[in-house]
Amino acid sequence: MVGEMKLIRATLAIVGASAVASFALAQEDPVRVVRIYDARDMLRGEDAGQTLQLSARVGDAGGGGTSPFLESVPSFERLPEKDIVLEIAAAIGLYASRVRDGIYVASGSAEAHQQLEGALGAYRGTGGSRYVVNIEAIHVVSDVLPTPGQPVGALEGARLLRSSQTVVAQSGSVIQATSSEQYVSGWVPVVGTQAVGYQAQLATAEDGFVGTLLVGALEAPEGHVSIHLAGWLLDSEVQSMVVTFSGDAMPFGVVRRRERGIQTSVMLPLGERVVLASVNGFEPNSIIVITGSATIAVEK
Repeated sequence: MVGEMKLIRATLAIVGASAVASFALAQEDPVRVVRIYDARDMLRGEDAGQTLQLSARVGDAGGGGTSPFLESVPSFERLPEKDIVLEIAAAIGLYASRVRDGIYVASGSAEAHQQLEGALGAYRGTGGSRYVVNIEAIHVVSDVLPTPGQPVGALEGARLLRSSQTVVAQSGSVIQATSSEQYVSGWVPVVGTQAVGYQAQLATAEDGFVGTLLVGALEAPEGHVSIHLAGWLLDSEVQSMVVTFSGDAMPFGVVRRRERGIQTSVMLPLGERVVLASVNGFEPNSIIVITGSATIAVEK
């Protein structure tokens, strides 16, 4: 019986050790994520993935004649350039390979993928083309929605927003063109030594547009550029009223919020203003037309 108990204890110890080892291995082996990366825009302006490097060669200083002297003559050689995506991926622990020029497959943790995306965005920002992008939203009395991409004529209506900014190709930018209005959203009682007072709570109502902008297509025709726009049009109406506390009349506000989602991608000629998107307006029989144009930024 004693021998059997020792055998059972030894077996349990082995099983327990195996379970602990398996748990440790599971903890050390995080879930790997496979993603495809499109970095063809990084190849633009490069000479077939090569770079010039200054090197020295020994030449005859006699100008073609015989001379006892030799000199080092500088010359340019074309040498293969390191692949920036593979270099960054290896540095942060991703296993990556190039499927074709500019297209990569990478495997690793989700955190490493986030680091790679951030690094690629920073790299694009150092040498990407820059565009000046102008965006407007007009509230028009109409019930006909214009087609995205068509040129814009004269639009009669109330301008809801106007945004102009310089952006780097293939780098996302934030657009926040809003106006705000503060209102009293509540009152908090404050008890003093002799009386009870009230302190106002303030809130903010916003109108305008909040979203993201991405400019620059990888395979745009000559003289064209793409604009990708996503976000929300906001309309806030503060309705004021009066409330009474302890016999005192105090202001109070209630906000009516309305939103319109925008998600569009349009290819447009440089310098031409076109319709990016159109949605139903905030008033009856009205529409909101979002227009945009882009020009190449002048480098100073």
